[in-house]
Amino acid sequence: MTFDSVVLAAVADELNRRLAGGKVVEVHQPEALDVLITVRNDGANHLLLISADAESPRVHLTCAKRPNPKTPPNFCMVLRKYLKGARFECAEQVDFDRILRLNFLAYDGEPLTLAVEIMGKHSNAILINGAGKILGAVKLITKQKSRFREILPGRQYTPPPPQGKLDPLSVTGEELEGLLSSASPTDPAGWLVKTFTGMSPFLARELVIRGKNLAEEFIQYFARVKSRE
Repeated sequence: MTFDSVVLAAVADELNRRLAGGKVVEVHQPEALDVLITVRNDGANHLLLISADAESPRVHLTCAKRPNPKTPPNFCMVLRKYLKGARFECAEQVDFDRILRLNFLAYDGEPLTLAVEIMGKHSNAILINGAGKILGAVKLITKQKSRFREILPGRQYTPPPPQGKLDPLSVTGEELEGLLSSASPTDPAGWLVKTFTGMSPFLARELVIRGKNLAEEFIQYFARVKSRE
């Protein structure tokens, strides 16, 4: 499935409903880029999968248990050190982008955030302390790999640079009509992807074929997203 910002918004809502107030009891890393966090809440264990795999980056609850390596990877050990025994506070989607902040409260009272960035080959999961310092990441990024954004323990966390796109949740019907009129796109779906944050090609094509009035269909669709329908 296409893991766009709409799907991530639904996942955030589900995590808040099912995990808020729960306690982290286990952390595993069955694959190099996959993390499984077990949260105990309301008398049941909930398995949270976080994957930074380039082909299928995602975050969601799962029932699938997987074998683990005999020696836990370094990031798994970091997560166990800081998150085991922590309380799940909330999941926050950042600016309707494909970035999810999973907020925890450690057993010693320190706030911790696991930033999950769903961005294709640049996907990552980064643990951050209350002062905004990076404690660890499933992918460590040095200056040799990226001169724009270094991701290493001890460095200050900075979010991915903005893409200069519009928030589909805040645009009005009148504004959208004006944008469409001035752009007169020959490829409306492609224009939606380039113009709005978190818009996948799949969703853009779906909106285009739903009705004759693209602006009206767009506004109605995202009104449902805002109301969590």
